[in-house]
Order: sequence, then structure tokens, then C-alpha cells
Amino acid sequence: MIDKLSLIVVSPEILLLVMACVIALVDLGVKSRLRDLTYWLTMATLAVVAWFCADFAMRGETLYAFGKMVVSDPMGNWLKCFATLAMMVCLVYGRPYAGDRDMLRGGELFTLAMLSLLGIFVMISGSNFPVIYPGLNCSRCAATRWWPCAATTPRRPKPP
Repeated sequence: MIDKLSLIVVSPEILLLVMACVIALVDLGVKSRLRDLTYWLTMATLAVVAWFCADFAMRGETLYAFGKMVVSDPMGNWLKCFATLAMMVCLVYGRPYAGDRDMLRGGELFTLAMLSLLGIFVMISGSNFPVIYPGLNCSRCAATRWWPCAATTPRRPKPP
């Protein structure tokens, strides 16, 4: 049931998943406080994914994949493009905030942000409930995995 068209339709999701894994592995060697390499790889990946989604949207085609379980239409692709841009804005503002509070000891913020975006993509592309539910689960799990770590991070006292 997997054909070339199905893989083309879900190529933004595949790119996002593969790069989230690559960025998680690259982050193992990053030692800077603000995770510069991880941050810029994440931003480059999100920019490419946004470009893919905008390109698919401008084509104006509606394509179905995996036995009509996934749909790629212009509205869904624009939603994915703007969700990606919104995630980029969140990371631009969230990185200094997390860095000031010593919550960037690992690159989990960037990896989990990308996995949460992947869940959003799956929910946007899903054409029936068995596809939408794993997308919801992916977004929810990514959010709940980072939040307890951030909530239990000890706060540094402010300098006088």
C-alpha cells in the first residue's frame, strides 16, 4: 500500500521526524549553555519544512495517501506552514527564557518541540480518527515529557 505518491505526500513529516532524531543525537556533543548548534539546526530544519509545506500549498492539488488515510490539500498545507512558523517564533523567544532559568542542560526543548509539531502535522493531515488520535498523542506526550523537567528545575537566586 506504500507507493511513491504516499511518501511524497508525507515528506514534510518524514523530514521532521528524521531531523528531530538527528538533532537529538547531535545535541549529545553540544556543550554551550544556550545549545547554539542544536538551535540553529532546529531553525534550519523548520525553515525547510515550512518551505516544503508552502510549496505543496501553492501547487493547489489535493492528494491522498495510504489508502485515503492521509490528505494533503492546500488548506492543510498552509496550516502546517504557519504552525511551523509559529513554532519557530516560540523557539526564538523560548530559548533565552529557558537559558536564563538553566533549563537547557540538554536539547530536549528543541527535540520535543519538533516532535510536538510532528503531532500537529499528523492531526492536520489525518482524514479519519485512527490517524488523528496518534497525532494528538504525539503532541501530548511531547508536551508532558518536557514540562515536569522544567517545573522541577531549581531556580537560581537573582543577583543583588
